[in-house]
Amino acid sequence: MNRLSVIFFNNLEHSIKLYRQFAQKSLVSDGIDITFDQWLVMQSLDENHGMNQREIAAMVSKDAASLTRILQLLVKKGYLEKKLHKDKRRSKLTITQAGKEVMKKAHQVIDQSRQHALGGVEEKRLKKLRKVLSKIIKNCS
Repeated sequence: MNRLSVIFFNNLEHSIKLYRQFAQKSLVSDGIDITFDQWLVMQSLDENHGMNQREIAAMVSKDAASLTRILQLLVKKGYLEKKLHKDKRRSKLTITQAGKEVMKKAHQVIDQSRQHALGGVEEKRLKKLRKVLSKIIKNCS
């Protein structure tokens, strides 16, 4: 692997970590009682009704144990409700009214964080980057 590709992947990983930290700090400073990862999980549930935990974990790039812990915390906070399926091996997760309210607040902060992070980046460059990232994802899948 040449030096440029090593730098690319290091920069990619570093930028993701910094963005996630920035978004988390923004949520905390706005007094929103949810982490960035918790928001990602709730957003995935909101956009994809009926997904099982394995599908959610894949969507948010979390292992099963991490996702289980996030879901438990969201239920404990009252943002998710977990109802057991009749076969008791599965459960249905639904977002509560309190969850919808915190998601609405968090979504605004996350949108502002994304705009800040992408400040000064032209749309045509973002489109090119999306193509590159899609190719990497396809190559690695």
